[in-house]
Amino acid sequence: MCSYIGQELYVFPCTYFKEYEGFKRSSVTEDDEDIQWREAYKPRSPFDRFTYAKDLVGRTFVVEKVRQQKVYPARFMFYLRDKKTGERLNYDYSIYFRSFFSPDFNPFNGSFPFLVMSHYNYLLKKYKNQKLVVSAQWYSEPKEFAHQVKYKDIKTQQEFTPQDSVCNLFTVEDIVLEEDGEMAFQLTDGKHHFLSSLGTTWNEPQYCKTACKQLLYSDWQKLTSKYGEEMMAAVMMGEVIDGMDSTLVGMSLGHTTNRQVFSGGFGWIYTRKDVMVVFNEEGQAKGMIKGAATAQFTKNCIELILAATTFKVVSVTGRVISAPFKIARKIIHFFGL
Repeated sequence: MCSYIGQELYVFPCTYFKEYEGFKRSSVTEDDEDIQWREAYKPRSPFDRFTYAKDLVGRTFVVEKVRQQKVYPARFMFYLRDKKTGERLNYDYSIYFRSFFSPDFNPFNGSFPFLVMSHYNYLLKKYKNQKLVVSAQWYSEPKEFAHQVKYKDIKTQQEFTPQDSVCNLFTVEDIVLEEDGEMAFQLTDGKHHFLSSLGTTWNEPQYCKTACKQLLYSDWQKLTSKYGEEMMAAVMMGEVIDGMDSTLVGMSLGHTTNRQVFSGGFGWIYTRKDVMVVFNEEGQAKGMIKGAATAQFTKNCIELILAATTFKVVSVTGRVISAPFKIARKIIHFFGL
């Protein structure tokens, strides 16, 4: 937490919240017992612990120091100074929320309603005016759930569909804060100008908790050179095909830590999608089991998949479906690949 000292924190708006909790008068310190109920900064009413958003949103604070509470070590007091006015106030933060939200910035976290400006500037420097490859499917769900993404032009308010059915190449004009508290790329194809959430951006640790379907063109070129066009087309469509390694499967279906080891290989389980991807000892995907099944049935399916030479999809009924998942070999003609 001490790394925040000297950082600038911007309080951003969010339509979900009309007031903010945790902001305290400067007289409240980490040594105060029951900090949560102590004097709030500009409370809505006497003895209230909430502050109206209008008294905070849009202000930038400099972190002068951070102190850990002795009685409750999971709580930290941020000592803040308004960058513009010099007014001082404190912020009570609990790390209990860290298992679900990143304090640096992810979808809006009411327990840490700040944008760290150094992180924003890093993103801006990295992405502004760069080419970005974006999936043409909404979050690139597997094909039975997928539907073509539609964007709204922020200037004309008209909806439009990307040109290609797999993925498209856009230019990053800017990075903006949306009203729901998320950051988004402002993209253009030369004709339209629209927003796309940073929440599906590959190779950004803060954002890759879901399927990663936005890549810098330079990363796309490296991955295509390493894995081939067919593999990367499958990734952008949310599919798994024979020979994918764990990196590609993670990019396609999302990353998971739910892993089971079996004789001859291992499996990654995606509980939300109700599938298990089976890898051989070399770490290559050899098949996928869809649907919930008994432990014995799953074991039998895994043995069958690992013994097979081609990619298999096994349903819970026991029916084995040969599925190389024929991915169109054509790949974004204007990429020049």
